[in-house]
Amino acid sequence: MSLYVFVGLCVVGVDVLIYILLQWMYGDTRRALAEKLEAQRIAMSPQRSQPFVVASQANSTVTRQRLQKVKQRLERHTA
Repeated sequence: MSLYVFVGLCVVGVDVLIYILLQWMYGDTRRALAEKLEAQRIAMSPQRSQPFVVASQANSTVTRQRLQKVKQRLERHTA
């Protein structure tokens, strides 16, 4: 009977050691991969259907002029 308990404990101990070894070898890699996949899933979700738009530097003067005109119109209407 005690031999069966000893063998059972040895099997459980070896399983724990194998689990620790695999986590040490592949744990960080899988975690990084999971984080990348989660970030990609969030970026591609339907809630973020609008693209991220950056104004071009070539049109910055035109944009400034338009903003100035809008500000002037707002000042006229509020005054």
